[in-house]
Amino acid sequence: SLTAAAGGHGGIGAFFAALNGLWKALGLVPGVDFKAALDAADAVQAPAHCIDRDVNETLRLLRGALGEVSLPRLMTTTPPPELVGSTLGAGGLAEAVEALKDRRQVAALRRFLEDAAPPVVE
Repeated sequence: SLTAAAGGHGGIGAFFAALNGLWKALGLVPGVDFKAALDAADAVQAPAHCIDRDVNETLRLLRGALGEVSLPRLMTTTPPPELVGSTLGAGGLAEAVEALKDRRQVAALRRFLEDAAPPVVE
């Protein structure tokens, strides 16, 4: 399973801690999307509700979902062309991170994961 491949309970947490550090190094500030949503709500005087869950609960749910992912299905699902051309292209990690700042790229990645790894998207 992907959970075992990711190093189990502690491994997935360590992976995301490292990934968080990488995002920061590449200029992605954790929480900036949340702040932008609050700013947008303020701009139109819309009420905003701040709802979040503990990171340990999120990791627990993710570990469970990864355990349900079919590795053969994930590896044989063809990514959409827009992901291959930018996010998964040969441009490097920094370019991939920049591409994921685009909503269309995030939507394409979500569509791919809905086919390739449905438990993660659910």
